[in-house]
Amino acid sequence: METSNTITVTGHGAASQAPDTLTLNIGVETVRASLTEAYQDAALSMRAVQSALDKLELDRKDSSTSGLSLRAETAWQEGKGNVTTGYNCSSTLTVRLSLQGVAEQAIAAIIEAGGDDVRLNGLQPSISDPAEVAEQARTLAWADAARNAAHFAELAGRSLGKVLEIAESQEHSPHPLERMDKVTFSAISMPIEAGESAVTASVRVTWELA
Repeated sequence: METSNTITVTGHGAASQAPDTLTLNIGVETVRASLTEAYQDAALSMRAVQSALDKLELDRKDSSTSGLSLRAETAWQEGKGNVTTGYNCSSTLTVRLSLQGVAEQAIAAIIEAGGDDVRLNGLQPSISDPAEVAEQARTLAWADAARNAAHFAELAGRSLGKVLEIAESQEHSPHPLERMDKVTFSAISMPIEAGESAVTASVRVTWELA
């Protein structure tokens, strides 16, 4: 039986860093008797939200409209079937904020400006420039692969030779895998605790066995 002269190992690494950016998904939703009223009132509420953000001197390139929906609201009535009870208009705005700046103030301003029409659909902390932490994750992944390969080679009575192939594992995304460790809202002061974002890396390495 022919003995293999190579060994292939996949290494994994993860590094974390406190996020510096918070992305908000803000919604405005109105239900009115007519489609025109619903649309106009939603537009007024969204303009009020945008005006509140402008007062915080946020860069306009950090916000974008990400959705607009118009639909009839219906309800079942005995003997009539589905009847229209009103009209719904919803619009969404995506805003990127600095966690070192006015994030908490911006959320409060948005809610005050839009009132009952505002919906906070979600928020996601992230790292604006993940290059450094991604490099740390790759370094740890390489060290993990090399350590395990050396151990397996030793168990087989061999040693590692030259590297023949290096490839990112298919399970590794080219973008950082960010996770939200903790986002906490207090009913009184509404602090945002973003925790840390983790970036993972995987590398598949083949060595020649000596």
